Amino acid sequence: MKISTKLFLTLTGLTALILLITLILVRWSFQQGFLDFIADLEQKRMSVLAESILADYQANGNNWEFLKGQPLEFRRPPDRLKQQGRRPPPGMPRHPDRAGRQNSPPTALYSVDGTLIGGVPWQGEARHQFSYAIYDNGNLVAELRSWPSPVAANSVANDFIAKQLNQSILIGLGCLLLAIIAAWMLTKQLIRPIRLIHDKVVTLTKGEYKVEKSPLRNDEMGQLMQNVEQLADTLDKTREAKNQWFAAISHELRTPLTVLKGELEVLDAGIRPFDQASLISLNQEIALLEHLINDLYQLSLSDMGGLSYQFTDTNVSEVLVQSCESVAQRYADKNIRLHQNIATSIVFEVDANRLSQLFLNLLTNALLYTDSPGDVYVALEKQKEAIHFTIEDTAPAVAKDDYDQLFEPLFRGNRARTRQGSGAGLGLAICKNIVEAHQGSITAQPSDFGGIAMLVVIPLTKVH
Repeated sequence: MKISTKLFLTLTGLTALILLITLILVRWSFQQGFLDFIADLEQKRMSVLAESILADYQANGNNWEFLKGQPLEFRRPPDRLKQQGRRPPPGMPRHPDRAGRQNSPPTALYSVDGTLIGGVPWQGEARHQFSYAIYDNGNLVAELRSWPSPVAANSVANDFIAKQLNQSILIGLGCLLLAIIAAWMLTKQLIRPIRLIHDKVVTLTKGEYKVEKSPLRNDEMGQLMQNVEQLADTLDKTREAKNQWFAAISHELRTPLTVLKGELEVLDAGIRPFDQASLISLNQEIALLEHLINDLYQLSLSDMGGLSYQFTDTNVSEVLVQSCESVAQRYADKNIRLHQNIATSIVFEVDANRLSQLFLNLLTNALLYTDSPGDVYVALEKQKEAIHFTIEDTAPAVAKDDYDQLFEPLFRGNRARTRQGSGAGLGLAICKNIVEAHQGSITAQPSDFGGIAMLVVIPLTKVH
């Protein structure tokens, strides 16, 4: 069953349930109110009847003889007799209210001691009794009692109740129909963003990462659509980066292979004799190819978390000094001066081998991309609870927009587009992974000496 059908049935069922409960409560409230209304009418009828009887009682000298054995009716002394100051004779019939007499329930008048004075008491099955006390100058002189018929036995009341019930049912059905229409429209409105998200996900599963932007919504569905669109953008950028990666790798691998192929073809054609110089040239290209492959392997291991780290208490100062000594001759051969400002005996928990690889990569990178003659400045110090390692070089620098991309694999600044050495743009990416494995950070920025400044910060915490 589709979610739209489930939602529609849920809204309709919930509305129908609430409507049914409401109708039941309204029906019950109506019945209770109707009974109270009938009781209030009966009390008012008895009040009017009591006033009429009391007037006749006073007119007959405070004597009930005129009512004995007679049915109770609405009685009122004629206005003419009142004006003459005369009292009507005992037993004089009054003008009966025929409608009231025909529809009124059995009613009787009882004396203070409970003796029947007049009227017709109810003698059938037990009914609810209404009582109304009659006072004369503050003294209780009699009591009216009536026995209305139950509502169920009253045809007029039953017709009225049935009519109200039918109207309530019609109103309920009308409200239910409106609720169904509203539920259908609301379901369409709520399902629309879900269908949009579904369509976008289906598009992504087909490998199509270019999706249309949806209208902005300030709710959870809008946030979900934005997340799906961001996912699509990320997948598109990842695919583009993968394609660029393959293209760059192919280029980097093709270059030394092309040189090797050219050297071998020249030797095979006898154009150049196979001597020591040719052997050195071939070895250089093979070493370049091997270095590139090793860097790719190291980077792939680092990205997958496959590089193993052995954290031990290490004298970082000694590791940096040894790294500088290992590249000192290469710096001298290129006429690059290496300036060292290394604080002594900085000891904390790191992987000594990976840290040495980090220093060597940064020192080699500075050597490759610094014009001769030039200078490279290395500094190591402890600031607060972190190790700060800085390496700066002289010109050339890179464009301002390139600093954030220096640590991307296979990226090299404009100054390195020509092959100045054996670098393939992987060293800094490896450095970044090593630093992040130590919970540190590495950043690049313009140097005051005209080149690039690399800042590595590693906190003094146990990271293994």
